[in-house]
Amino acid sequence: MFRLKDNQLHIILGIICAASFIIGCIFVLSGDKHSFLKGEFPELQNMSEGWVITYETHDARKWKQYNPDDKENDYGTITEILGLPVDIETPKGKEVILSRKLPETIEDKIYVVFKTKNQHVTVSINEDIFLDNDYKEDSFSYHIIEIPKDYQNMVITLRARNDDNGIVSMGKIRYGDYTQLMFDSFRESRSYVFIGILLILISGISLVACIMMTGTFISKKLIRYTCLQGIAVGILFLLGSRLLRVMINREFICYYMQCCFVIIASILHLLVIRCVIRKKKILSIVDIGVLLYSVVFVSVIVLQWFGLITFDTAYIVELIAFAVGVIAYTLLMGTAAYDYGQKNGKPVFVANLVLIVCTALELILDVASKGNEKVRIPFVVGWGIYYVILWIFGMKLAGKAEIRRDALSNDVTELKQRIIEQFNPNLLFASFKTLQQLIKNNSAQSTKMIYYISAYVMGNIKAMTGGGDIIDFEEELNHIIAYLQLQKTRSGKLDFAIECKVKDFRLPRNSIEPMVENAVAYGVAAKEGKGNVVIRSYEREEGYAIQIIDDGVGFDTNKLKKHSETSLRNLFELLEDKCDALTEVISKEGKGTVITIIIPMLENELMDEPDYEE
Repeated sequence: MFRLKDNQLHIILGIICAASFIIGCIFVLSGDKHSFLKGEFPELQNMSEGWVITYETHDARKWKQYNPDDKENDYGTITEILGLPVDIETPKGKEVILSRKLPETIEDKIYVVFKTKNQHVTVSINEDIFLDNDYKEDSFSYHIIEIPKDYQNMVITLRARNDDNGIVSMGKIRYGDYTQLMFDSFRESRSYVFIGILLILISGISLVACIMMTGTFISKKLIRYTCLQGIAVGILFLLGSRLLRVMINREFICYYMQCCFVIIASILHLLVIRCVIRKKKILSIVDIGVLLYSVVFVSVIVLQWFGLITFDTAYIVELIAFAVGVIAYTLLMGTAAYDYGQKNGKPVFVANLVLIVCTALELILDVASKGNEKVRIPFVVGWGIYYVILWIFGMKLAGKAEIRRDALSNDVTELKQRIIEQFNPNLLFASFKTLQQLIKNNSAQSTKMIYYISAYVMGNIKAMTGGGDIIDFEEELNHIIAYLQLQKTRSGKLDFAIECKVKDFRLPRNSIEPMVENAVAYGVAAKEGKGNVVIRSYEREEGYAIQIIDDGVGFDTNKLKKHSETSLRNLFELLEDKCDALTEVISKEGKGTVITIIIPMLENELMDEPDYEE
């Protein structure tokens, strides 16, 4: 089944970030630079009155109103003086011409600002063209025209047409210097700026605090991904503000950056979800989603390079893909959390559900207001609740991991006790005695006995010197087999079977072997007659499963105690701490015991990477 490792996902994300940064730098360096002017921050001046507007009308009533003497025609071209904003109805493909004299100022440059919608616009002074946007770029509706001082007092002409329905909409037209333009842009989009900066600051501070916390990358990855996603979404808010677009002064660069950060935020969103999902099939779907988002990013760059689409169109497509992904993976996460009882997925599911509901409410309000540019409370509240839940839950997971880590640290007394328990001196003395007898009897079993004794002693020595090391299951299994063979040779009361279908996964050293010793010492040994122990390993949907089965005397699972380093409860905590394992004990007195350990595949893959400690 298709799956990616964490380091592969990080490489994909890194490549996208690096490509975005490099191409973005090229765009920015190729643009014009501006500097702030000193002084007050007045708003842009109004330039919406006194426009001479010429257009062709098919409204017979309006035509007769302006040309009462024309008895032959019911339509034609009229000219009138109007203020803005205005909606002009004209046949499809016909131009509306607006002209007005530019004001005289003391500034070296002035900036003329206006909005249009779904139309081709050309701006000229005399015969010099200042703007000629292609119709396919009609979504670039906010126009900033830089006009040098030499053109003051001249007539500026705007030509606009709408090839969809013929209705030309022209908003208010204003002008001013660069500082006025910046202030006016900030005033229009201050909510975007404040929210973006707030998200970036909180996420950045939380990320730094997370990095400084002690612990492994595994224990802190949820909060790290959440912080990175918060930074990406904060940047998207800033890019959605008019202020940043004016500062960059090249709107397509902002759309390009939005395309990049939507994909980055999308991938980080999937990485957050990936932290709490353990179902193999759902993990595969998440990884496929990461690749699909990457393909969308590459497609956007390639198609825009050849001029087949514009970045604004690509941005809308990516937003839709992001929204669909959030909804789809939230449903998958809900399935994993509730149908399969994966409790860690429930807080993340709730956070995503709140985000979806608030975003849906925001869209309803947006439609009701006919697209008025404004950040509303539901949208902000949705993102706020989403990040608060994830940050708290991520910190809680990291804290629990560190508590378990501290609880598993040994002082000198515990270490001495562990050395005695690991060596199991009673078994060693009995094994050497059995070996002595085999040698006296010239038994061929003596050679095997020497091998198993040495393998068992070597396994215990490694457990003492490298306790907690991550090893292959096959190495742990060899230690287990050595112990079982020693017990079987020493006593005829034990039979065992090894039914391991899969061995290519990793776990902490000496985490399973003590469970087998407990099964023999407290289960089989206390039983009258012969006892059996079975060791199994196989793949399940949740991950790699290990089972230790015995037909011994059984016990009351409610009496599991944490009385020594090799107690079942301690071993379970070790497995949970090191590889987020799930454990289950089923035991019936007089019938036997089944211990099941499930090691998630995702966590197992992370064991191949360095266990970073800050």
